[in-house]
Amino acid sequence: MSRLGKSLYCVGIGAALAAAGLLLAYSYSGSAAWNAVFFPETCGAGFAVVLFCLLAKESASRERAFWQLWAFGCGLWIVGLTLDVLAWPRTLRPEMGFLGLAFSFLPEVAMIAALVIQPELAGGRLRDPVVGYEAGLVALWWIYLFLLFVTPWNWVMPSAHRFWASYLGLHYLQDFALVVWLAALASGSHERWRRIYAQMACAIALLTMATGPLYQALGTQAWLPAAIYGLLIGAAFLWLALAALFNRPTSADMPLADPVPAPGLGNLLVSITVLGIPVLMIWSRFFSRAPEPVHRFRLLVSFAVLMIGVLLVYRWQDAADQSEESMVCELETSVRELRHLLGQFAETEKLASLGQLAAGAAHEINNPVAAMLGYAELLHADSSAAPRVQEIGCKIGDQARRIRTLVHNLLSFGEHATFEAQSVDVAALLRSAIELFRLDEHHRHRSLRLDVESGPIEVLGDPEKLLQVFYRFLLELAGGEGENGVEIRLRPAKGAAGAVVEFLDRGTGSEAAPVGPEPYDPQRAQQGVGFGLSVCYAIVQEHEGSIAHETLPGGRRMYRILLPASPSRAARTASAAGTVTAAENS
Repeated sequence: MSRLGKSLYCVGIGAALAAAGLLLAYSYSGSAAWNAVFFPETCGAGFAVVLFCLLAKESASRERAFWQLWAFGCGLWIVGLTLDVLAWPRTLRPEMGFLGLAFSFLPEVAMIAALVIQPELAGGRLRDPVVGYEAGLVALWWIYLFLLFVTPWNWVMPSAHRFWASYLGLHYLQDFALVVWLAALASGSHERWRRIYAQMACAIALLTMATGPLYQALGTQAWLPAAIYGLLIGAAFLWLALAALFNRPTSADMPLADPVPAPGLGNLLVSITVLGIPVLMIWSRFFSRAPEPVHRFRLLVSFAVLMIGVLLVYRWQDAADQSEESMVCELETSVRELRHLLGQFAETEKLASLGQLAAGAAHEINNPVAAMLGYAELLHADSSAAPRVQEIGCKIGDQARRIRTLVHNLLSFGEHATFEAQSVDVAALLRSAIELFRLDEHHRHRSLRLDVESGPIEVLGDPEKLLQVFYRFLLELAGGEGENGVEIRLRPAKGAAGAVVEFLDRGTGSEAAPVGPEPYDPQRAQQGVGFGLSVCYAIVQEHEGSIAHETLPGGRRMYRILLPASPSRAARTASAAGTVTAAENS
């Protein structure tokens, strides 16, 4: 059913109810006619209560409290109507009639309190903890006005003329404030909430225009005009309900992003409550012409309400201070995070510049490497050369190809590289790493020992990257200034599903070093020579393996590398390609 169809359907229901009430008003007089007059507005208010409760159930946060207060206000209206019916005729039950009028005054109090919440504003975190106290201050202010101006002429010194004059005057002032506030909110809102506030303002204006004449017609027992005004009040409540029903939130409705909603509203409410009550006390004591019992009653009421108001103001200020302290802490945290991000951004800019420089250098390195590879091929293919020269030419060619592979990785710095998986003999790779390590004259005389439990042990991986891992661990354990040796142990993993490689420091270390296994920390490894181990950690992770570090008695170090036989991601992207290249060139 379309929106227009729903509107006509609901209006038709309201019109049928109002016609039934009007027919009863024509047919009966006395108490039955009194009941019939209130029948349409009771139906309209009940419909509004149900709808507002459903909207509150669908909503959250401040919007839920907003609709709950509107439902509470309409419910108070129904209670007031029930008390009015029970009070007929008023001359026999004046106390019940006073309660009925009091409950007829309270609905607008709840509605004005609901407007303080302003659920249309999404950026009101600063006011979220205090908005409940502000709504309480608004309700307290209007209840105080009712007790000050209306109650004395019913309980202290009964006077029907003064009672009705005070009640209607305050009632019109209350409805006028409600309509003006709704109109102001409508002018400052957008889209959905502008429509809601505007239609609610029109509905409350219709309610205001019909309430006063209704009570005047009931006082003269003019049942037909009273039924018409009751029909208008029922239509006003129906209008309130439809305004909420046909402006429910949709995916296209975006919340506003005002950072500080309604600036100064809380301070204004506090000022009205704290300063308004003493001002009215002074007016009542020195300028009002009311009798002395009325003065005393108003003084007692003012003191009682002032104590409650001061308590609410204290809680309001306490909640505001706590909210501000929380936001200051969040702001400090945000500033620290911003500074950290700025530092990371500056570091990223440096790395980007370094990457551009490295890419340019890589292009220049490719030319001599190509020449080296060509001459090495010539030496290896020269049949007249000595076998030793051919062997050296073959080794030079292998290292030149390795340099070319590393340069290729350097060119793809920061880009996704292909994981080149192939069957790798781990023992052969370890021997190649040892030979490469001994080529440096500083490491030529270091003690290196390789123990292979059984062979061959093969895994699936990238031989260039795994060779780099083994070479880096040799540098870590034997690359210092001392005469440390390295023992390398190779054995199959449990179930022969992979390989376990252990690098042990054969030199003497610190006796005070802690003994026992500990998790490998790649962040700590990025200090000094250990930066290469951080690269190794990334490569082993890429092969779905693991690295463990253990301190042995005497301060000796041991690194254990587990490589699975067949990683499942044979064609995965190599996220550490740029880091590996940077480490190779460090």
